[in-house]
Amino acid sequence: MFLIGLLYNHVESKEIYAILATGFCGGLTTFSTLNDELQRLLSDKKVFYSYFLLTYIGGLVAIFLGILL
Repeated sequence: MFLIGLLYNHVESKEIYAILATGFCGGLTTFSTLNDELQRLLSDKKVFYSYFLLTYIGGLVAIFLGILL
């Protein structure tokens, strides 16, 4: 919440503020949730590595497909 308030007071363009507040801050929470899930899966190495590889490879594939569009 601190970062959202800081951005609100220092970013001139409200469009840029919306991108930063939702995109960047949303990305941080998504990434921390992913790492929490991975930590919980450490007890089963096969599931952990499958989830890890599919998540990151799937993300990279989505990036490249988005670039191609």
